[in-house]
Amino acid sequence: MDQQEGVTVVSCDVGAVAPGASAEAVLTIRLDPGASGVLANEASVGSGALDPETADNVAGVQSTITAAVSTSVTKTGPAVLVPGRSATYTLAYRNDGPSTATDIVLADQIPDGLEFSAAPGCSLVGAGPVFVTCAVDPLGPGGSGQVEITFLVADSAVDGATILNAASIVAAGTESDQADNSSVVSGLVDTEPPGGTSEQPSGSGVTTSSLSPTETSSASTSTASGTSTDPTPAPTTLSAPQPGSGGSAGSGLSSTGMAVGGLLTVAALLLAAGLAFGLFGRRPGRRH
Repeated sequence: MDQQEGVTVVSCDVGAVAPGASAEAVLTIRLDPGASGVLANEASVGSGALDPETADNVAGVQSTITAAVSTSVTKTGPAVLVPGRSATYTLAYRNDGPSTATDIVLADQIPDGLEFSAAPGCSLVGAGPVFVTCAVDPLGPGGSGQVEITFLVADSAVDGATILNAASIVAAGTESDQADNSSVVSGLVDTEPPGGTSEQPSGSGVTTSSLSPTETSSASTSTASGTSTDPTPAPTTLSAPQPGSGGSAGSGLSSTGMAVGGLLTVAALLLAAGLAFGLFGRRPGRRH
């Protein structure tokens, strides 16, 4: 085998061939993974003997090269989708060859509940459904890469609903395995994710606030005679009335039973106290 003007020449010695007999040489070649177009292959034969007919001593064949690729895409993204927040999905793609994959396009169909935000190097195609399409560079055997697409979770997304987001890959040539040419990821819509805040239902009749050890709180309630407020230092402790202390019968709490550990539940304690004496400037009656 030698090189002649950029062409590789393979020589085969088949020995002597008797008149009327034939011989053959089998040549196996391996194409470059990036080869494309039309491949022209030519063979010739000759010997040291006189050949009166040389027109048939050369033969050639032309073959159109078709790439054989095995591309794949794997999509990953958030399992929980929060309305009003961003959600970024990663599309990891790969080519297992044997040819170089060209004209690669990744496509991501935008599902209901998601709104396109950003995808560097990609564009939107279609009007309904709409796709995010990303054209990527040629990929040799074993090559890989990834792109990121960011969406905004729509405010109208329904709590508890599942949003499916699919991506696919196509490339020029013959695809040897189409089973891994698409990938789907699901996300659950959660309007109250962990760490968020939730409002207390209105009309509960109980208000809760946090107090520091040096703060004071005011307890108030409405009676037939109006509203009374009693500033009470915090923290204070719960205590049961003792016999002879002068407390109102059946109160169950002394006038100091307002706060526990800095957490004040005003209405609940007042109701439980049965409007304990001393909170509204009322003095216990004298016993005879």
